Amino acid sequence: MAGIELDYGQAQTAALTAAARAAGTLNFDPHAVDELVALYDRMIAGLQAVRVHLQTASKSSGFGDIPTADALAKGFSDKATDGIAVIDKLVDGAVRLQEAFLCAGGRLEDADMVNSARIRVAEASLPGGPA
Repeated sequence: MAGIELDYGQAQTAALTAAARAAGTLNFDPHAVDELVALYDRMIAGLQAVRVHLQTASKSSGFGDIPTADALAKGFSDKATDGIAVIDKLVDGAVRLQEAFLCAGGRLEDADMVNSARIRVAEASLPGGPA
């Protein structure tokens, strides 16, 4: 299922970030921002742990010599690969929300660092991207 489309609120997150970056338009309490960023950090860590398990599952084997063994292995591998793609999109969305919250808390430098890291991760996942 190449090119999985997943609406996880990208437009709403972009609007939130734009409002937060516009001086005085949207302001969050700094302590609330810290809590939100920490919550998303925990969610991202959990998603990344699942991603590691899916990477292992994408290399499934042990179906024996039955005639459909290769098809079964490919099916499990494809499902795991699809799951990894979904997790990557969810992590990207969580990081974008962190950026928006940091902007709303007036922490633009932190928001820029989070966004730069997100872009590096995305570039690394592209074919031929940095290793």
